[in-house]
Amino acid sequence: MTGFTDSDCGGRETDRRSTTGGCFRLGSAMISWMSRKKDPVALSSAEADYVAACEVGNEVVWLRKLLSYLFGKPLSPIVINCDNQSYNLDA
Repeated sequence: MTGFTDSDCGGRETDRRSTTGGCFRLGSAMISWMSRKKDPVALSSAEADYVAACEVGNEVVWLRKLLSYLFGKPLSPIVINCDNQSYNLDA
């Protein structure tokens, strides 16, 4: 499984809230995606990316538990791609 995440620091000029999004791929099929507008205003693009990566990390833990339960075997570590960075998660 592979995850991708990105964020938009500041968003529109009217509310200045950041938008975070992410998706997960199992093989070549997309199995989950999310897009949320955040209430706290991020002060930098690095902070917005950090918040997005944390939310995707929470989703990884939930998806790993669900897929392990459905298939009855542990999954290999999950790679999350976030703005030219790759992280291996073995939750």
